[in-house]
Amino acid sequence: MENLAVYEGEHRGYMTVDQRQLRNRLRSRGRALGDRLDQHTGAQTIDHVAESAAYEHRTRFLAENHLLHTDEANGTLPVTLEECDWTAFGRRSSAPTTPSAGLRAYPNRR
Repeated sequence: MENLAVYEGEHRGYMTVDQRQLRNRLRSRGRALGDRLDQHTGAQTIDHVAESAAYEHRTRFLAENHLLHTDEANGTLPVTLEECDWTAFGRRSSAPTTPSAGLRAYPNRR
């Protein structure tokens, strides 16, 4: 989200059309989740959209590595991405079309 300047008021000049469209979708998703837009500067908080993206990436990782299972009461069965409810913050979203599906995950650089 840093490279896409999701929190900034304006897109960066070097961004491609696809990157700008992804940025706009992420900003819109963030506002729907509760991120605040500053009407004067165009800057936006990204707390909610960042948490949603992290949740979706974590779920994808677990499912793709066969580590996502139902609870013990339901038999501890493997769950696929298609079977996921994708409920985050009490809102339903569809995994393949969420804006964060376009984000690439990078390891922490510490």
